[in-house]
Amino acid sequence: MFSKKRVIISIGITILLGGIFFGYKAGRTITVIGDDHEAIWAETISEFSKIPEREEARVDVLFIGIRGINGDDKEPMNGELLADTIILASLNKDNGKAALISIPRDLYVEIPDYGEEKINAAYAVGEARRPGGGGLQLMKALVSVLSGVYVDYAVSVDFEGFQKIIGDIGEITIYRTSPFEEPKQWIHDGREDERYWKLEESGWVFYVPEGKNLMNSEEALYYARSRYSSSDFDRMRRQHEIIEAVKSKALSLGVLVNPVKIFNILDTLGDNVRSDMDISEMKELIDTIKDGEIEDWSKVFLEENENGGLLVSGNVDGKYVLLPKGGNYDEIRQMFKGVVE
Repeated sequence: MFSKKRVIISIGITILLGGIFFGYKAGRTITVIGDDHEAIWAETISEFSKIPEREEARVDVLFIGIRGINGDDKEPMNGELLADTIILASLNKDNGKAALISIPRDLYVEIPDYGEEKINAAYAVGEARRPGGGGLQLMKALVSVLSGVYVDYAVSVDFEGFQKIIGDIGEITIYRTSPFEEPKQWIHDGREDERYWKLEESGWVFYVPEGKNLMNSEEALYYARSRYSSSDFDRMRRQHEIIEAVKSKALSLGVLVNPVKIFNILDTLGDNVRSDMDISEMKELIDTIKDGEIEDWSKVFLEENENGGLLVSGNVDGKYVLLPKGGNYDEIRQMFKGVVE
């Protein structure tokens, strides 16, 4: 039978689906993007020539991590609405197969009535067109088209929400088989006498040694976001490490079976989590997962590599981009389609 410790596959699922058992609470603390989200979706997909058909046996949920807008300034000015993390969670209700598929932020796509741009810009473009939900729906439509599978729902979590979740459950454990360091991205961010920071001539270096490492919410965010000295593909794998660590910590604390603990986490989130699922849809989804016989969630990375990677790197107007191998999405769509078949 299905194991609970394999249910919670991401930070968004941990919080959003955990709270479904207490739907009235989730409805008050997690922002559903409004009663008009179906109208926004209809307007959004009208800009595309074709959207894949919904599959009865399959559920696909898009999780998006964004920086978010802090304080009273509600106008994004410096990349606050760029997608930093893009993960599609796919579940086949008939055979119990499930997967997490990471999509790189540098994937170069065609945004209708906007032009070609990196996919991480689509959330901001959608919000500029249709505030209060257009970002989720444009990202959902784009991923549906490039993957060839219908994306049923979308959830966004901002950095503040990410930190609140780890802050509530406590430090998480990350195991490194080799040291990790980021000497370029955070040269002004380090602090004396704090773990994982060391000062060198060029500036502060974020450094995680080999072995077992405890991380608080701020340290985990630096670990998840670092990419200047490695790659976005390496960063996607580190994000999966954090997902697993959050899941393990939540399970060890009994969060998922304790209504008080779930309430406490939901209370802290507020507008940091947004979704186009209503309460009944959330309840239906958690029941589908809870009653299934899923053996495991496979992890898939859409990436460029020498061993069957489906992307190639390119340069457009002086900026690094990723393009589908062969110039089309045929192989990518085959991968998305077959990953839970």
